[in-house]
Amino acid sequence: MSEKADLLRELLALDLVRSSNNKINKKGAFLFVSFDLVNSTAFKSLYPNKWPVIFRRFYELVENHALKSFINSKVWRYAGDEILFYKQIDKISDLYDVPRIAHRVIKVVLEALNSKYAETKNLLFIKSTLWIAEATYVESQDLTESETILNNLIINFDIGQKRNVDFLGSDIDLGFRIAKFAQRDKVIISAELAYLLYKERGIIEEDFNYNVLDSLRIVTYEKLKGIWNDRHYPIIWYHESWDKPDEMFLYDEHFNSDIVKKIISKEFSSEMKIDRLKKIFTEVDNLEKVKSIETCMKQSEPINVLPSVSQYNQVEVHCVAVCFNNEGHILIAKRPSNKRRLPNIWEFGCGQLKKSQDFSDCLKESYKEDFGAELDFYSKLTPISTYIMEDKSEGRKIPGIIFIARVLNPRDVTDLYSRANHSEIKWFNPKDLSTIEKDDYVDDFAHTVSRAVEAFKSIHS
Repeated sequence: MSEKADLLRELLALDLVRSSNNKINKKGAFLFVSFDLVNSTAFKSLYPNKWPVIFRRFYELVENHALKSFINSKVWRYAGDEILFYKQIDKISDLYDVPRIAHRVIKVVLEALNSKYAETKNLLFIKSTLWIAEATYVESQDLTESETILNNLIINFDIGQKRNVDFLGSDIDLGFRIAKFAQRDKVIISAELAYLLYKERGIIEEDFNYNVLDSLRIVTYEKLKGIWNDRHYPIIWYHESWDKPDEMFLYDEHFNSDIVKKIISKEFSSEMKIDRLKKIFTEVDNLEKVKSIETCMKQSEPINVLPSVSQYNQVEVHCVAVCFNNEGHILIAKRPSNKRRLPNIWEFGCGQLKKSQDFSDCLKESYKEDFGAELDFYSKLTPISTYIMEDKSEGRKIPGIIFIARVLNPRDVTDLYSRANHSEIKWFNPKDLSTIEKDDYVDDFAHTVSRAVEAFKSIHS
């Protein structure tokens, strides 16, 4: 990866020097996110005929959940068994919850893979890397201060008929260098991003009712090529169960990892506290770099010239099924408290339509992943209502269509539903509609239930 970046950077520098145009370039702060399959080589050897289908599903799931979770993010590239995303950051609060969001995407995607493909369980895993950097968008032009402006670049280039985007520079390469220290079910974050979160710890705790520092640890220090002038770089993990090693690691993981061995033996515990970052950044003289990133967030304008290389584009239509069992009760599920939209609210579930996908396939696929539910639509797919969901933070409106369905395996749902997507589920008796607290349910819950019951009775009559 770094050799390719170095070569592209040299070629680009030559092109820039040859040109006579001297325009001011756009500069922005960017969050980079990667999700990578762990143990993929061994899995391919064991399942030579099945892995292409399973890996394709991994790509689809990660892209779907990451783009929904990291608002306004785009796909950067696919690199082997890894998917990378980028997102321009214009306010530091956009970073507050990103480690937890990345960890949730890992859990949701792995649950979905395990539920559909039994071969993946306890064999195929996911890890994630997060880092942040300033970058400047350039076109062909003359640069007299090339060593300054060429630090981190955003370039567009054409391959065939397709427009592509790439990021080049030492701060971009940092993410690929630290990624090799990430492990199964862990999120590794750059020291620069961790230090920004450390500085904002009080506000984060107030906004999210948790202290992000409780989930961050320095797990080792490593010398990284071209990073920090050969000083040891702190490798930082995010995880939610530091006090429960049995939940963090496989029983034999410490045999293959010196980092895991140190954590389990508590040999390194005195060096793991994240508040050491203040001392570290002071001594490597990197405080100005963090301040520069903060300034860039506040002063930069949106850079809208960046295409996404997404292979699995979602259509902006949500599909909801009001799902009945044989007794006429309706499946509803409670959204987790850490969801950005509608936390702790009871809903019917939802799928997001893909291009070239029909409604029934979207619903069957989504409810199988989220609830382990096998759906049937009676004699035909019956829409009962539509709605508009307004996302004020993104400044857009998302249309939705509501259908009715029957769950063919209602007893399985209690065990198979995704705990990452919903904190609990239940079968709701429509006769209890008058007793519910309206604020605990999605908008128009009562109206939707009434319409669904009418359609249900009509079908059965």
